[in-house]
Amino acid sequence: MERRPDSIYVRELQVAPEFQGQGIGTGVLQQVINDAVAKDKFVALQVAIENLGARRLYERLGFQIIREAPLVIEMRFAPIWPPNSDSGSRR
Repeated sequence: MERRPDSIYVRELQVAPEFQGQGIGTGVLQQVINDAVAKDKFVALQVAIENLGARRLYERLGFQIIREAPLVIEMRFAPIWPPNSDSGSRR
């Protein structure tokens, strides 16, 4: 993880194949998201286009595609803005 003034950037998250599907990646990312939301930051990451499992995980957690490049997809999770809003809109 790289903490930046306005964001937390997830550089790399790997879960060994024998431990995948047990909620480990979800748990780690949920902690990162909770930390970011508490500090009014967004979470950014990249995922390889062919890594469909990771992409599904990120989308399930609320990450949105920001940009698609030939080999990677940039994604971002932004807290609801403004705080305590019921509108559900994203920053």
